[in-house]
Parts: sequence; structure tokens; C-alpha cells
Amino acid sequence: MPYAQLEDIKLFYKILGDLQNDRPTLVFLHGGPGIGDHSIYLSYWSIFSKQLNVIFIDQRACGRSEKGDPAKWRLTQHGKDVHSFCEVLGIKKPIVAGVSWGGYVALCYAAQYPAHPKALILCNTEAKVSPEERYQAFQRIAGQQAANAVKEFDAQWNVTTNANYFKYCLPFFAKNAYKPEELAKCIRNPDFWEKFMTKEHTKFDLTPELKKYVALSFI
Repeated sequence: MPYAQLEDIKLFYKILGDLQNDRPTLVFLHGGPGIGDHSIYLSYWSIFSKQLNVIFIDQRACGRSEKGDPAKWRLTQHGKDVHSFCEVLGIKKPIVAGVSWGGYVALCYAAQYPAHPKALILCNTEAKVSPEERYQAFQRIAGQQAANAVKEFDAQWNVTTNANYFKYCLPFFAKNAYKPEELAKCIRNPDFWEKFMTKEHTKFDLTPELKKYVALSFI
């Protein structure tokens, strides 16, 4: 299995294509810090390998990658890891795609290295988590039970609010939600999930950084 050696950890990756060709390279960042990895995204995002080199990363402390120092389980560090990964593999001007939490990481990467990416693809993500807007959206789309669940989840993360969020809210994130057997294949690090939810979820704000992205293509 291929690993990229960064300064302090090894990142697992899967590549579809050949970096020696002249195709652009898409670096894909999965969602779900500590509860997801690249595997559940392969079937869809692999279709881009017809035109691009596509690289799937298991991010720091996720999947098959090394956990490293828990003090570095931060969005800022994960953004740095994307840049370091590209440097190690010699990837110039990558297209960086991120889904959900992976979108947060993509934005943190671009905020720190605005001239590095060729483009960003941001899916089901945001530059700032707004609990009120999330509550209203779930109320409109999923009903009051789901709206109450996301409100409690955003206000105070714990085992109960986490379980209710997954039960009542997660099925509405996509028309074709991930199947339990697909999610079960992910290698999990629940300590990372808990840390993100208690330390960074609803607390980060990348909106002031958006002005740096004027030279990028949003797809």
C-alpha cells in the first residue's frame, strides 16, 4: 500500500492514473474526521480518472494513515498536510476536492497556500458552520424531529446528541445515503471525531479568507 512520508507521519493514499503523464491531478479529501476514510467515495469520484489523475487520501488520524500527535488534529494542520503531500509527490497546481469536513480542510489548505491549487471543488460544505441556518434547513427539508436533533448536536456534543444526529439527520445529507455496510468498512478513530466536535465544530470561521480565492476556479 502506498504511503507518503510527511514531516511527522505517513499518509495513506490510493492513486488512479500516473503522475508521469501530463494530465491534471485531482486530490480528494474525505469527510467525517475519525469516522470516515477514502473508501466510501471511490465508486463515484473514480469516474474522474477518465480525464484526470485522481488521488484519494486518508487524512491524518483517519483510515489507514498514521494518527500522529493528537495535538495536531486540527483543521490548520490538515490543510498543511495537503500542501506537504503534494510537495512529497511532486504535484503541481492540484485540483483539490473536499466533501463535508474534507471541504473544511480544502479551504484551510487554500487559505494557507492560495497560489498553490489550480482549483477547488467544494461539496456539501461551508466556510463557517451556522447552527441557526442548519436548524432551519433541517426543519424545512427533514422535519421538526431532525431540526431538534441538529440543534442539540450543534449546541452540545455528547453520546446522546451524536446518536440522534446520525439517526435523524444523516439520511437527509444525500438522496442516496451511505449504506451501513459501506460505513462499516471505514477504519475509525472515535477520539478524533470527539475532539473535532468539541473543539472546532461551529467554532471555525474561514469566511474572511474567501477573498484569497478570487484567482481560483470553483466547480
